[in-house]
Amino acid sequence: MTRPFPFLGGRQRPPRPPKARRRFLLWIGSAARRTRSGYSLPEVMIASAILAAVVTSSVRMTSSSVLGMNRSKLHQQASSAMAARMETLRYEAFRYLCSQGCEHDQLTEERLYDIALLRPYCLAADLGSSFYDHLQQLESAPHQPFTVTDAEILVTPHFSPSGNQLLATLDAPGIPHTLTTTLVPSAQAWCP
Repeated sequence: MTRPFPFLGGRQRPPRPPKARRRFLLWIGSAARRTRSGYSLPEVMIASAILAAVVTSSVRMTSSSVLGMNRSKLHQQASSAMAARMETLRYEAFRYLCSQGCEHDQLTEERLYDIALLRPYCLAADLGSSFYDHLQQLESAPHQPFTVTDAEILVTPHFSPSGNQLLATLDAPGIPHTLTTTLVPSAQAWCP
């Protein structure tokens, strides 16, 4: 005869768990016994394969991030150099045919342009071509290709005169990046 269990309220014996629960409890018990004796070879192989996949994917992601950051840095350096060159071209468009008030130390003076030189270009609506010819004669050579110093990226300018305007395009095919603007010499405002 079985003795009563005081913690069960005096019942004789606890009820048996259902069949599925018994199987689960047996499986848990066998898993506990297996962990005490170590891992089996298939478990180690599967864990190694999973670990290798995770390490490989994280190395790929890291290298992809580093390459992306390098490309972004090159793009930023080329963009800055191209913007600086465009500002040089705009400054030259401002100074073109100016006789007074266009230099750094004369900016407080009234701007004057050489009307005798300006008149033929205005009448022929050819100020863009003459400005391009002026760019080619400058010592600083803003019309020439240049290389971005830190990145070794070649930037090639292309110019297309159209009437009193000059379309300027700076192209850096190595990254790829293109910057385009239309330059209108300030002298056009003084056309008679």
